[in-house]
Amino acid sequence: MSVLTRLYQILFLFSFSNVLIALWCIFDPAGWAAFSSVTITSLATLSMFRIWGGTLLGVHMLYLPGLIDPIRYQWSNWTSIALKFWMSAIFITSGFDFWNYAAWDFCWGFVLLTLYSLVLFTRKEVKFLYA
Repeated sequence: MSVLTRLYQILFLFSFSNVLIALWCIFDPAGWAAFSSVTITSLATLSMFRIWGGTLLGVHMLYLPGLIDPIRYQWSNWTSIALKFWMSAIFITSGFDFWNYAAWDFCWGFVLLTLYSLVLFTRKEVKFLYA
């Protein structure tokens, strides 16, 4: 396994810290809102954090095969990167309170995209999307 692949796996694993955030959102949405300086306007805002936490947790479980073997399971890696950019757009359109979330997801998406592209294109045999 190449150094780039190992570095990608380490950074991708670091993005799994979002699982802790997801659990915090599910079990204490008011605590997460206070920590992230989001203005709570109603109970719907707290429900939104719970829903987002559950979705985040579920999506991260789908990424596990790509974390273990990023060359063989490319679909989950490309999906992860695309969802980071997609969620950035969603957060930007959700208002000023969520711009820090947008910046976080966009930066991680850019780092993972750059590194994963290097991992794939520095292999001896390049097979795009299918290993």
